[in-house]
Amino acid sequence: MARADMPPAGELDLRNRNFSLYIWQHGPEHLDRSESVAVIEQMKSRAGIGVILEAPIGDQPNPPELEAANPAEEHRSTWTEEAFEELGFTTERSQEGDHAIAVWLKTPISKYASLVGAEITGVDNG
Repeated sequence: MARADMPPAGELDLRNRNFSLYIWQHGPEHLDRSESVAVIEQMKSRAGIGVILEAPIGDQPNPPELEAANPAEEHRSTWTEEAFEELGFTTERSQEGDHAIAVWLKTPISKYASLVGAEITGVDNG
Protein backbone atom coordinates (compact mmCIF):
# COMPACT_ATOMS: atom_id res chain seq x y z
CA MET A 1 0.00 0.00 0.00
CA ALA A 2 1.25 3.46 -0.83
CA ARG A 3 0.15 6.71 0.78
CA ALA A 4 0.91 10.02 -0.80
CA ASP A 5 -0.27 13.57 -1.11
CA MET A 6 -1.87 14.16 -4.47
CA PRO A 7 0.24 15.97 -7.06
CA PRO A 8 -1.57 18.31 -9.44
CA ALA A 9 -3.87 16.22 -11.62
CA GLY A 10 -1.88 17.05 -14.75
CA GLU A 11 1.21 15.52 -13.12
CA LEU A 12 -0.48 12.34 -11.89
CA ASP A 13 0.55 9.36 -13.95
CA LEU A 14 -0.52 5.90 -12.80
CA ARG A 15 0.65 4.07 -15.93
CA ASN A 16 3.52 2.45 -14.05
CA ARG A 17 1.72 2.10 -10.72
CA ASN A 18 -0.22 -1.16 -10.52
CA PHE A 19 -1.90 -1.99 -7.24
CA SER A 20 -4.41 -4.67 -6.32
CA LEU A 21 -6.70 -2.14 -4.68
CA TYR A 22 -6.77 1.64 -4.87
CA ILE A 23 -8.32 3.51 -1.94
CA TRP A 24 -8.87 7.23 -2.44
CA GLN A 25 -10.40 8.66 0.71
CA HIS A 26 -11.26 12.36 0.87
CA GLY A 27 -9.66 13.06 -2.48
CA PRO A 28 -12.08 13.42 -5.39
CA GLU A 29 -13.59 16.62 -3.99
CA HIS A 30 -10.18 18.34 -3.96
CA LEU A 31 -9.87 18.29 -7.75
CA ASP A 32 -12.10 19.68 -10.48
CA ARG A 33 -14.66 17.06 -11.56
CA SER A 34 -12.95 16.31 -14.88
CA GLU A 35 -9.58 15.88 -13.16
CA SER A 36 -11.06 13.52 -10.57
CA VAL A 37 -12.79 11.46 -13.25
CA ALA A 38 -9.49 11.13 -15.14
CA VAL A 39 -7.72 9.93 -11.96
CA ILE A 40 -10.55 7.49 -11.16
CA GLU A 41 -10.45 6.04 -14.68
CA GLN A 42 -6.67 5.58 -14.38
CA MET A 43 -7.17 3.78 -11.08
CA LYS A 44 -9.81 1.50 -12.58
CA SER A 45 -7.55 0.63 -15.50
CA ARG A 46 -4.59 -0.20 -13.23
CA ALA A 47 -6.37 -1.97 -10.35
CA GLY A 48 -6.04 -5.71 -10.00
CA ILE A 49 -9.09 -6.03 -7.74
CA GLY A 50 -10.85 -2.69 -7.55
CA VAL A 51 -11.17 0.90 -6.37
CA ILE A 52 -12.73 2.29 -3.18
CA LEU A 53 -13.54 5.99 -2.92
CA GLU A 54 -14.91 8.17 -0.16
CA ALA A 55 -16.03 11.78 -0.53
CA PRO A 56 -18.47 14.19 1.08
CA ILE A 57 -21.95 14.15 -0.41
CA GLY A 58 -23.04 17.52 -1.77
CA ASP A 59 -21.54 20.91 -1.02
CA GLN A 60 -19.48 20.61 2.17
CA PRO A 61 -16.72 23.24 2.05
CA ASN A 62 -13.88 23.13 4.53
CA PRO A 63 -13.57 25.98 7.04
CA PRO A 64 -11.97 29.05 5.40
CA GLU A 65 -9.07 29.05 7.86
CA LEU A 66 -8.17 25.49 6.85
CA GLU A 67 -8.20 26.39 3.16
CA ALA A 68 -6.18 29.55 3.88
CA ALA A 69 -3.53 27.50 5.68
CA ASN A 70 -3.43 24.90 2.89
CA PRO A 71 -5.04 25.77 -0.46
CA ALA A 72 -5.07 22.05 -1.41
CA GLU A 73 -7.82 21.60 1.20
CA GLU A 74 -10.29 23.51 -0.98
CA HIS A 75 -13.24 21.44 -2.19
CA ARG A 76 -13.20 22.08 -5.94
CA SER A 77 -15.96 19.65 -6.92
CA THR A 78 -19.18 18.33 -5.46
CA TRP A 79 -19.99 14.60 -5.49
CA THR A 80 -23.17 12.59 -5.14
CA GLU A 81 -23.88 8.90 -5.01
CA GLU A 82 -25.33 9.18 -8.52
CA ALA A 83 -22.12 10.75 -9.84
CA PHE A 84 -20.11 7.74 -8.62
CA GLU A 85 -22.73 5.32 -9.95
CA GLU A 86 -22.42 6.96 -13.39
CA LEU A 87 -18.73 5.92 -13.27
CA GLY A 88 -19.71 2.30 -12.60
CA PHE A 89 -19.44 2.31 -8.80
CA THR A 90 -21.79 0.83 -6.23
CA THR A 91 -22.36 3.31 -3.41
CA GLU A 92 -23.41 3.41 0.21
CA ARG A 93 -23.66 6.32 2.63
CA SER A 94 -21.33 6.50 5.60
CA GLN A 95 -22.79 5.81 9.04
CA GLU A 96 -23.03 9.56 9.59
CA GLY A 97 -24.84 9.92 6.26
CA ASP A 98 -22.71 12.78 4.95
CA HIS A 99 -20.18 10.85 2.86
CA ALA A 100 -20.45 8.46 -0.06
CA ILE A 101 -18.43 5.26 -0.05
CA ALA A 102 -18.09 4.01 -3.61
CA VAL A 103 -16.80 0.57 -4.63
CA TRP A 104 -15.82 -0.63 -8.09
CA LEU A 105 -14.61 -4.21 -8.55
CA LYS A 106 -12.86 -5.48 -11.65
CA THR A 107 -14.44 -8.90 -11.07
CA PRO A 108 -17.96 -9.05 -9.57
CA ILE A 109 -17.88 -10.08 -5.93
CA SER A 110 -20.19 -13.01 -6.66
CA LYS A 111 -17.38 -14.60 -8.66
CA TYR A 112 -15.07 -14.40 -5.64
CA ALA A 113 -17.79 -15.92 -3.47
CA SER A 114 -18.19 -18.85 -5.82
CA LEU A 115 -14.51 -19.68 -5.33
CA VAL A 116 -15.14 -20.36 -1.65
CA GLY A 117 -18.69 -21.67 -1.97
CA ALA A 118 -20.20 -18.64 -0.20
CA GLU A 119 -23.29 -16.66 -1.03
CA ILE A 120 -22.90 -12.89 -0.86
CA THR A 121 -25.86 -10.58 -1.07
CA GLY A 122 -25.88 -6.81 -1.49
CA VAL A 123 -23.01 -5.26 -3.42
CA ASP A 124 -22.21 -6.71 -6.81
CA ASN A 125 -20.74 -4.81 -9.72
CA GLY A 126 -21.61 -7.54 -12.17
